[in-house]
Amino acid sequence: MGSSLQEMCMQKTFTVTCPTNNGAMSTLPFLDSKAINCQVCDITKLSADMNPAKEKYAVEVAFGKNVMKKAEGTTMQYEGFSHYKIIIVDGKGKKVGDPTSGAIVAVPKKMSEKDMDCCSPYAYSTTVTGDKWPEGGKYFMILPHHEWIFNKTTNMDYTLPYGTMSTEFIANDQGKATSIKLMPELEFTSEAAAKEFVNSPHRFHIAKEGVYESVKAQGVMRKNIIINSVTLKASSSRRLGQSRSLASHAAGVVIDAEILIDEASKIDATNLKADKVDTAAMKKAIVEEAQAAGLTQLTTASVSVNEESIKTSFKTTTIDEVPTPVTGAARPMAGTIFSAVIALAMALAGHQLLA
Repeated sequence: MGSSLQEMCMQKTFTVTCPTNNGAMSTLPFLDSKAINCQVCDITKLSADMNPAKEKYAVEVAFGKNVMKKAEGTTMQYEGFSHYKIIIVDGKGKKVGDPTSGAIVAVPKKMSEKDMDCCSPYAYSTTVTGDKWPEGGKYFMILPHHEWIFNKTTNMDYTLPYGTMSTEFIANDQGKATSIKLMPELEFTSEAAAKEFVNSPHRFHIAKEGVYESVKAQGVMRKNIIINSVTLKASSSRRLGQSRSLASHAAGVVIDAEILIDEASKIDATNLKADKVDTAAMKKAIVEEAQAAGLTQLTTASVSVNEESIKTSFKTTTIDEVPTPVTGAARPMAGTIFSAVIALAMALAGHQLLA
């Protein structure tokens, strides 16, 4: 049984071929026809690499919603899948690696009429990071992906074999940047509400919006915020006034966040202090984004921000690297949305096209 993503975005029939003189069993087949009906409607030029540390990277990837080409040649938006995956590919579109963080962008449960009628190249944005750029990597690729989850376990998944490529990634291995570590802890009145949050595919977006709203008054932009993880932390104490039964089910969620400000930014990093973090705005944004994403248990009454966690985790460091030569030039956008996909390597992470 194929997925709706596969049925809607792949041609009913297509051919695949083996590379010439190939003897490696692990090599995936090439697409040899116009097999794919879907791509994101637009993609924004990559932001500059904000991390000057050698081999490390931090760059914003922004793109529009997925559209499908219908049989009569017209297009329509289609997002009947769980999320987008961002991978790193070589010049031919073959996968060579994955970002460390920021590579999963969940599709919202609800879509406004405005979103249905237009294509915004900034409908989705994420800051992807990594400790080492993979050899041969040139571009990021946006791939629609769907997971079937039953009893909180992924039973099956499917990734579209080819997607939209970004402009070329250009490393920044010179200059300085300021890194501000921030690990706010959210305190939940029930473990169920905390688990709903950490298990949601929307957790990174929700956490990023919360951190952004708490520091935007200092000039911080969304692209400067990196969410490394959102993890469950059992509560070890009971807040004053809580009943014994309520406290026994209380839990915490820790957001591991980083604010990265490069030299080219106009943000004054010296203004960013722990007492400048607006925890009320953080909570408000987290609750609003969670409810928009369909989380039912994360409410104003069920969560609070531990202000002490802001003070204890707030740490500013300087990233300073010796300049090294930077090569490469910006690449034009990767063709029109439905250009032919001919003789391009299928870059699936362990998935075959004929699922």
